[in-house]
Amino acid sequence: METKTIAVVAIALVLVGAIVFTVADAEAEADVEIGMVNWACATASSNVLALVLEEEGYNVDLVDTEAGVMYTGLAQGDTHVTTTAWMPYTHGSYWDVYGDRLTEVNKNIPGGAKLGLVVPSYTAEMLNSNGNASIADLKANEDEFDKKITGIDAGAGIMDAAGKAIDDYNLDGWELVESSDAGMVQSLETAVAKEEHIVVTLWDPHWVFAAVDGLVYLEDPEESMGGDEYIATMVNTEWANDAANEDIVAIITAFEWTMDDINEVMLYQDEHGVVEGAQLWINENREKVDAWLGN
Repeated sequence: METKTIAVVAIALVLVGAIVFTVADAEAEADVEIGMVNWACATASSNVLALVLEEEGYNVDLVDTEAGVMYTGLAQGDTHVTTTAWMPYTHGSYWDVYGDRLTEVNKNIPGGAKLGLVVPSYTAEMLNSNGNASIADLKANEDEFDKKITGIDAGAGIMDAAGKAIDDYNLDGWELVESSDAGMVQSLETAVAKEEHIVVTLWDPHWVFAAVDGLVYLEDPEESMGGDEYIATMVNTEWANDAANEDIVAIITAFEWTMDDINEVMLYQDEHGVVEGAQLWINENREKVDAWLGN
């Protein structure tokens, strides 16, 4: 009896081990891992591409992290693709470090992307009644803002640019407040509802421009915040060159759309949820999606 009991227990342990290994192994396997930062534009493009790839039968993992970690992981092959490489300014420093291991396969939004410091229209009027409010105007009105610029996560390229703007425009004693995309938007919406003055880091494409009326970019003659940018799809070069990934890389490379497209997805996601909003846009834009798929 004791021998049988030991044997049964041993078999059970082997089976449990096999089950645990199988589950862990299955969870670890993905045809493609998409690295993304929790910004509205990245959430939009990453989820749309993921759903399209899943539609074709691929197993997709979305890896949510911060920008520096994302590029390190992409270079190391821990992730395989990102749909939101802002070039040539915002993420140019990452390309300088990791470019020998990355490939830009397409400009999925070939131009018109922009980032800067943004204020409500009534704040722009207060800063300069001539309608040409500049970052330089913040210095003479610092008490209206408590010498604070509301930012997003610390690893974002826009935060580096905003820090440069503080130096370039001699905004002595000004604080760049770390937050998140969602936190920054909440602060902005709260201030606008109370008609309080606020300056935030913001970028196009972003759904908040459609949701909040009268947002204005402060002019930036020093070009501290960079210039016109494009949004690229970048992949890990070694992974992309693997013949086994040829078909999936072809879809990823074909993925391209417009500012209007991504803005529409962001609004849908705000209204319906991240996955639901992305799927709704796919359903309404089959012809464009089919072109990515070569149909």
